[in-house]
Amino acid sequence: MGRENADEAERRKQLQVVDTELAKQAETDWRLMYERVLNRIYGKEHHEAFDFLREAAELAIAKGEARYLLDKIEGDKNSALWKLSHGHDDSWHPIIEALEHNNSSLLKESHGGKHH
Repeated sequence: MGRENADEAERRKQLQVVDTELAKQAETDWRLMYERVLNRIYGKEHHEAFDFLREAAELAIAKGEARYLLDKIEGDKNSALWKLSHGHDDSWHPIIEALEHNNSSLLKESHGGKHH
């Protein structure tokens, strides 16, 4: 059990290093924010993943690239991101709908996955 805890601590440390680098660059690029989403999912921090996905959607919509992000999400249907969507409809659907309609005001309906 001690080895598992050490492995988990090392994994979290590595994810934090990657996330810190992405955070510096992600403020204006939805692609990097999307990478932060995946980083959070693999780090098992699902609530933050929805927050980052919402931010990525806002950036993509603002840059006129909502379709690209939506295509990326739909292309990742077998990923942990898609699995995360199950059971979190109130967070997931507004994000997808905002991207489909290129309308960031729809993101306000998303609750950010702050429940479980």
